[in-house]
Amino acid sequence: MNHRATTSGTGRPRLVHWLRPVPPRRPARPHPRPGGQALPVGPEQLAFDIELPLPDFYRSVTALDLRGRTQTDVELRDLGLAVSHHQMTRFYPLFKELGVTPASNLVNLPGGTEVLVAGVRRATHTPPMRSGKRVVFLSLDDGSGPVSNVVFFHDAQAAIGAPVFRTHYALIRGRTRRTGARGVSVTGEQMWDLLDVAGKVRARQAAERERERVVVEAEAADNVIQMWRRRA
Repeated sequence: MNHRATTSGTGRPRLVHWLRPVPPRRPARPHPRPGGQALPVGPEQLAFDIELPLPDFYRSVTALDLRGRTQTDVELRDLGLAVSHHQMTRFYPLFKELGVTPASNLVNLPGGTEVLVAGVRRATHTPPMRSGKRVVFLSLDDGSGPVSNVVFFHDAQAAIGAPVFRTHYALIRGRTRRTGARGVSVTGEQMWDLLDVAGKVRARQAAERERERVVVEAEAADNVIQMWRRRA
């Protein structure tokens, strides 16, 4: 009895103490910062006296930010994907100049037709082959609809080298290979980096425009000289 009474008398005040409601802590007052208004800190949050930059979500892309790049370039840099347009649409004028065949038109060509295909690499496969020689299957997306399936056999890989696996934007020369009524692939023979090709084409076009400008200015100067001679 005495033991029970002692235990009960000792345990009851402790139980009442722990069951007594704890008054809520008043949240700390926010301290305004130069970068913006601070958020209130709750009773179970840790507050650190540091300043964080506030992002500007309403800032639009300006021509100064582009620095010669397109909107798609900025989207690929910041988001990792193209939002406004397919990332290959910026190359379409180059495709037209080089004579690149769109992936959507490959199905209309007979087997053995020499073509140029281009696009962004979507997948690369090197499945085991019975012959033991490595065969590379490459999928290119040019934005026209279907994906171009390109096959590089051992001899083409030896001629091209590492770009078979490393080139992200590719320009490929090869021949069509029919595999049924609607099935078509391209047997790759040569590959180039599409960005390098685009840079060389732009440099050539700039040189041609400069030559045309020099010719026009020379002709204008010659016309002025001839006019003054006739007046004299």
